[in-house]
Amino acid sequence: MTKKLMRSKKSLYFLLIPFFMPYSLKYISGLTIIYDLSSIFKLLNTLCIFYLFFRKKRISKVLLLIILMNGCLLASSVLNNLTDTEAYTNLLPMLALPMLIELGLERGEIDTVLEIIFKILATLTIINF
Repeated sequence: MTKKLMRSKKSLYFLLIPFFMPYSLKYISGLTIIYDLSSIFKLLNTLCIFYLFFRKKRISKVLLLIILMNGCLLASSVLNNLTDTEAYTNLLPMLALPMLIELGLERGEIDTVLEIIFKILATLTIINF
């Protein structure tokens, strides 16, 4: 299942696009619903990536360091009485992207994953100009 997902460019687009939605959509009155929907899709895609990753039941050293860094961010947020819930909801997607890249490395499909990420970022750059 994971190998088919990594080879399918359409499913990779569907998995990755919510992670790169511009944050400014939250502040444009007519586009806030797009931001809210992309946040829901981001959470669902994050859970999907977590499921695919933890099926193999092995965490690499690099991913362990990323988890520790996110743990430090979460601890500092809790110690400083941070009430912004987005600080907590952004920690999970910060783990999901390295997991997806690691899945691509293991399956030998890293070229496809990086190509999709490049196309999404290039499109957002062109739209920005």
